[in-house]
Amino acid sequence: MSVQKLKTRAGIRYRFDRLVRGHRLQSPLIYLTKQEAVEAERSAVIAFLQGQKTPLTSADTSETVLKLLNRRLAWIKEHRGSFYLQSTEGLFARALAHAPEWRNLHPTQITAKDVEAWGEKWAADLAKRGKGRYDVNKALVALQAAWNAPWGHRRGPREYPTNPFAWTDRFPIDKKAKYIPSIEDAKKVIDAATGLGKIYLTLMLETGARPSEARTTKWEDVGEGHVILYTRKKKGGHLTPRRIPIPDELSLALQGLRTFNPDAVYVFQQHRAVEPHVHRWAQNIQIKACKDAGVRYFNLHSWRHYHASKLADEFSLPQIQRRLGHESATTTDRYLHEIKGV
Repeated sequence: MSVQKLKTRAGIRYRFDRLVRGHRLQSPLIYLTKQEAVEAERSAVIAFLQGQKTPLTSADTSETVLKLLNRRLAWIKEHRGSFYLQSTEGLFARALAHAPEWRNLHPTQITAKDVEAWGEKWAADLAKRGKGRYDVNKALVALQAAWNAPWGHRRGPREYPTNPFAWTDRFPIDKKAKYIPSIEDAKKVIDAATGLGKIYLTLMLETGARPSEARTTKWEDVGEGHVILYTRKKKGGHLTPRRIPIPDELSLALQGLRTFNPDAVYVFQQHRAVEPHVHRWAQNIQIKACKDAGVRYFNLHSWRHYHASKLADEFSLPQIQRRLGHESATTTDRYLHEIKGV
């Protein structure tokens, strides 16, 4: 970012917002002309480079890295989903395990060099154990987000203008094409499944639903020859429905299923105290079906890959985007490329 144009009630105005060596220099004023903003930005950069210091802007000068990360987790718990919370909590724990000395330091005391050394140390440890460096990259992203406090908006002043994690290069990752079961293996697994599990896996196969979408399908969203799927990207976020056609055989199976438990809210309601749409229930069905079919195990999300690969042969990119429930066509395009391994 640099000089920005603003539309105000008084007309067009300008300001600057620039990162210099990991420090964010923001315009203290709104300028009438772009030239004034450019000159003010140049003066601010020169003054910063001569002094090499940025005043601490955090209201809490006693805050430690550990407190900041706990604040971030509390915010995620309030504004995001439980899976994201657990994932971030695990990343923070593993990150601090490789840099325990950070716990009691003030966030401004962490430098880009510290981050680089920390990343190399963690990556070397993973390499010794024959593992990839994907977790290091994920932790870099999570920690960079933590230093971007406050998190309620994307723009505006930050508590810590210096974000050392923003200037550390991510480690290269060798990606492999996503696994797609063959037609024969997919049929064997469906045939090996029984009862409620068979209907669940068939729904995954025919709709390309995310595992969570299929598990949480409600009877009110099941109609004759179709099912309506929803995905909530984050806690408090919007739900966008998409209507997916299903074969007559699956529609009849669902209708027959409802007669066994007419008072259930969810399609895959279980006759036990455990909630019907927990992840482990569906995962166990997939594990058992693959084992009984005698085929290589593939996870639940692979049904979505399988469905997408079939769509790619018949439909256009916008049609596939709507079917898969992607908000952006770019996501769909990348998804298809990852499946094909190109």
